[in-house]
Amino acid sequence: MLVCFISHQGEVFPCGYLPVKAGDLRRQNFAEIWEQSPVFAALRDPDNDWATDSRDLVDTWGAGINASLWKNKLIFDGFYGLSVAKGLIRSRNLGVPTLTFATAVDFPNASNRFHQLVSSVKVRLPKNFWPRFEYRYEKYGRADFQTENISPFMGSVDPVIAGQWILLGADVPGYNVHIFAVSLEYLF
Repeated sequence: MLVCFISHQGEVFPCGYLPVKAGDLRRQNFAEIWEQSPVFAALRDPDNDWATDSRDLVDTWGAGINASLWKNKLIFDGFYGLSVAKGLIRSRNLGVPTLTFATAVDFPNASNRFHQLVSSVKVRLPKNFWPRFEYRYEKYGRADFQTENISPFMGSVDPVIAGQWILLGADVPGYNVHIFAVSLEYLF
């Protein structure tokens, strides 16, 4: 199945992301462009097809410690976790392309990194009450071509808005957060 993009000036392109002009509606009718354009004919050629493989790698590490002091009246917990994810998208030609723009190109890697540091102190009070004081630090960072500036891929189509595209979903920016919590436990 083929689709096309028609600009506001009547220029016909195979796709809004592919800046190869197939024809002009001001000079030709659409059926003529669709059926006789060398660009569409080349796109119908199976040698110009390509496939993409996607692979996600996720590694998670964590370490923690639990310490009890003064006969279990003071308990300290500490934990650090790191999760690193990398998305690899590799493309390959299925034939020998006759079109230079049909050559498969690998996408940039996408990566995410999530750090988490948690520490807490519990103190045993009379009558089985345990106040708990917790500090949590989280840091999330990402480099993702799907939400970052994609001008290398869109610049030739529309350089004015090329850096403003978000292709696959909403943008989740990196963040740093400090969380302080106090709770009161009662043991029956």
